Amino acid sequence: MPDAVVGTDGVFRSKNLSIRRVIWTASDPAETPHVPTKQTLEWLICAALCEAYPDRAASVTRWLTDPPQHGAVLPKNHALSWLAKWYAEHGPDDFFKELWREERVAAGLRARLDATGAWTQVTSTLDP
Repeated sequence: MPDAVVGTDGVFRSKNLSIRRVIWTASDPAETPHVPTKQTLEWLICAALCEAYPDRAASVTRWLTDPPQHGAVLPKNHALSWLAKWYAEHGPDDFFKELWREERVAAGLRARLDATGAWTQVTSTLDP
C-alpha cells in the first residue's frame, strides 16, 4: 500500500481500507507445557485449550512427539492436532469459530487477549 498513512492511533489507512496491527502474544510463561514454543495465534489457542481441557493437552504432545516425525513441530501442528482429534466435525474453516462457541475456551482466549491489549485492537471499530 504505497499510499498508506499511519495515524497517531497506529492504524494504517489507504483510501477506504483501514488496517490495525495485532500482536499475538500472551503473558503465560515461555515454557508453558503442551503449547508451541513460538508465540503466535496458534500459541494463544493452544494455551486456552490446555487451560480448558488439561486432560487433553498431554495427548497432543504425545501425538506430536511420537515417531515417525516429519520435520520440525510448528505452531500449526499443535493447533491442528487439536482440530484433528476433537474438532474435526467442524472442519478447518470453522475450527477457530468453534473455539469461541465453547465458553471455557473463549474465556481463556479473552483473558489472554485482554491482558495484552489485543482484545481492544481486535474489537475496535475503525473509521473508514
